[in-house]
Amino acid sequence: MVFTPPDHLVSLNDHFQWWVYLPGANWRHPLGPKSNIRGKENYPVVHIAYEDADAYAEMGWEAFADRAEWEFAARGG
Repeated sequence: MVFTPPDHLVSLNDHFQWWVYLPGANWRHPLGPKSNIRGKENYPVVHIAYEDADAYAEMGWEAFADRAEWEFAARGG
């Protein structure tokens, strides 16, 4: 799924109005097969499965943000 902001007001009870299934979209191609992650090293991670996140955590490279850290960052902190 790729976020596609609508150009008009839409109902918030139907996520299909701002998300679209795009074959080939994944963490290496976040906006579809012709996109890439160059220059996005500090962007949030998208398109990962729980198992991917779990495997990353098992490697011990870095900790994921907890809820408080995520909320702080989401508010521009």
